[in-house]
Amino acid sequence: MGTVLRTLAALLALAAVVGVSAAGAADPPALPARAKVVADRTTFLTAAEQGLQQTKQSWWNAQLGWYSDRTNDDDHLPLATLWSATGLFEAIDAVAIAHPSAANKSAVTAFASYAEKYWDPNIGTTGAYVYYPTVKDPGWDAYMDDNGWWGLGFLDAYRATGNKRWVNDAARALVFMDRYGWDKKAGGMGEKSSYKVAPEAQHHH
Repeated sequence: MGTVLRTLAALLALAAVVGVSAAGAADPPALPARAKVVADRTTFLTAAEQGLQQTKQSWWNAQLGWYSDRTNDDDHLPLATLWSATGLFEAIDAVAIAHPSAANKSAVTAFASYAEKYWDPNIGTTGAYVYYPTVKDPGWDAYMDDNGWWGLGFLDAYRATGNKRWVNDAARALVFMDRYGWDKKAGGMGEKSSYKVAPEAQHHH
């Protein structure tokens, strides 16, 4: 009985301490005024739009009709890899969601349309997005994180345009990840980050 009483006393003491801490806690900061929120939104949107313009000026490869992976890139794979372009995909989506003008929606459509070129139907039994566009090679690697980020980019493209075509593109990424990334024993995504179709494949992320 002594142990029970001591435990009860400890719990009551803890409750008292928690109560005092909660009572003495500072009030949460007040929300900013609506005018401040609107002004900040405008500032951030302008910065994002300027960033997209600068990206196009610096990295657009007019000869190949897509972004270069690096400025003055003259190697045998000069175009932006999926991993390099995923942030740009989301930025274009986000600007169109925040400012749904015809021009911004058109930019989403143009980017998402080219983003489909990263799809390789030869990966496994499902196909997958690979890290370089227009490749159709069963010896390439396909990465779970690449497909996850690209899938999110397509979902946000749908949010920006309402075009269900982009939902279907996102679903293709999910099907691949479910088929080759899901660990049934663990009940979650496995630790394996990539699906290598052929053991001799030597491509790298």
